[in-house]
Amino acid sequence: MIPTINHWLENVGFAALGMAIAIPLVRLNIRLAPRLGWVDWPKARGLTEHQIPIVGQTLVLITTLAFALLGRVFGVSPWLVTTSLVMAIMGYFDDCKPLPPADKFFVQFFCATSMVLLDPDLHRSLVDAYGAWGAVCGVVFIIGLVNAVNFIDGIDGLAGLVMGAGAIGFLCLTYNGGIMVGYTIYAALLSGALAVFLYFNVIKRQCFIGNIGSYFLSYVLAVMHLSVPVAAPGPLSRLCISGLCFIIPIADSMMVVLLRLSTLRSPFQADKGHLHHRLIQAGLPLRTILFCFGVIESLGLSLALAFSGLSTLHPSTVPILVGLSLVSICTMLVLMLDRTSKRRIETYFRRLDSGEPIYFLKYQVRHVNGRVLSSTTLRRLEARIAAEIRVNDLCYVQHPDSIFVTLQTLPEPLKSISARIENVFLREKVNATLVVDQGEFVKVSYQSAKTRLRRVQ
Repeated sequence: MIPTINHWLENVGFAALGMAIAIPLVRLNIRLAPRLGWVDWPKARGLTEHQIPIVGQTLVLITTLAFALLGRVFGVSPWLVTTSLVMAIMGYFDDCKPLPPADKFFVQFFCATSMVLLDPDLHRSLVDAYGAWGAVCGVVFIIGLVNAVNFIDGIDGLAGLVMGAGAIGFLCLTYNGGIMVGYTIYAALLSGALAVFLYFNVIKRQCFIGNIGSYFLSYVLAVMHLSVPVAAPGPLSRLCISGLCFIIPIADSMMVVLLRLSTLRSPFQADKGHLHHRLIQAGLPLRTILFCFGVIESLGLSLALAFSGLSTLHPSTVPILVGLSLVSICTMLVLMLDRTSKRRIETYFRRLDSGEPIYFLKYQVRHVNGRVLSSTTLRRLEARIAAEIRVNDLCYVQHPDSIFVTLQTLPEPLKSISARIENVFLREKVNATLVVDQGEFVKVSYQSAKTRLRRVQ
């Protein structure tokens, strides 16, 4: 018991050191970012109304310095340092101008394959232990986790929360001390640095982690997790133990990919079908979403810790742990969905009562040959149009041939929004007619509706 207590006390100390290092660097990064062009510009389909500094560069700098110092004493893989910097460079250019998905996938595949085949720790834990299947599963896990974390980086705090949980998860897997000391110290430093980032990102709303931070840190954490020598009967079992530490992005990405494939869309095509997008659209407070996700991540970490010690875990306790965790996760999701259904209605009524306008468009859609569109095509149209508007705005289908688009604000000229929607119809080869009586954008408010009702009476 004493080594475990010492292990965690040391980690708390290194986390505090990480916070002390990150605070001045993040502040400096925020101040210099606009001058250097390290900003996330307002997007017509985003959430922010003004440019936000990107501070992923600070986390890359802290990681590089930590690896340089720790590598001299404990040994840090030069393959990890090199390939992670390649991922950071890719993320930097992706922040400047979005790169094609194929180019990003090639870089990710090259880095992941190089690590699995050439890094001694990763080769020992995957290839030596499980053979060729271990190598394949390792590459798939690294690429999948990098993209999964990037997918969920759509609201403040979520990516930082997930990667912070991943760092703590790594500490859980090395709880007995003496295993991969250099990476353990870095994981503690990173957890402290991410706590500082979350403060400035969620509380102060002054920065984003950016693609550079998302790709870089998720890649480093994926490699570190797979490098830990954990006893497991097969490669999938081994990946599941690490996957439990990233349960939110993995589960969300799998769900989104399946939904995209069900409507015959590319799994890499961006949309607003992620769980956090749905919750934001419903008006659920950001901190409530982060709290619920944090509880779910904590349950995943607990399971990972339990399963990593299966040799000392009584077999009868395994189904109990799994059952309780699944019930708890489902309960949290049900509570969130219950609140979102109420908040969505409440948000619109509040706008109506205050006299604020709600803008909407109604389209009637048909196939070019006049046939009614299939339900799959309608859902694909709904998803693609939703990807062209802001997260707080909605697109929904009324069967068999109507599509509504509602907008709470107009962040750009109407023509730009309409042009993007019409481009979706052109790409899908669908004839769309703007309904004349609902027509162009119409301002609707509760007060004006009462006035019209009095006139009718």
